[in-house]
Amino acid sequence: MRLLLNVIAAGVLSFAVAFGLVYAASHWLPCFDDRAACGLGEVYGTIGTMFYAPLAMIVFGISLWRWSTERAIGIAAVILLAPIVLILLYGMLLNEAQIRLRELQGALQFFVPLALTVVLQWLMLRGYLRRRAG
Repeated sequence: MRLLLNVIAAGVLSFAVAFGLVYAASHWLPCFDDRAACGLGEVYGTIGTMFYAPLAMIVFGISLWRWSTERAIGIAAVILLAPIVLILLYGMLLNEAQIRLRELQGALQFFVPLALTVVLQWLMLRGYLRRRAG
């Protein structure tokens, strides 16, 4: 029961932080592109966060329930971060590794919140495993 509550708490906290980052990147940073593109980045970031936070909760929950080791959640974190990194690398290859300021806002709206959900959940659940083992 305690494991389930920790997984849910990690998921909710990571969702709130990632959603706050999407909001801040969309409303507080200046828009270097047209307003529609900035608004669409916010929509993609929100939908991505709404999809990825529960997915990470499920993957981490299953790996903790089945194996209950730090290595298992580390492997789960790498598996969850791999698509984000691959999409980012593919985009950099298409743009010939030129990063402009407007792409930075898009990364803050989409890629960083998704990675942040995984990293925060991994940190919280790793802390739970260490407290339980101690």
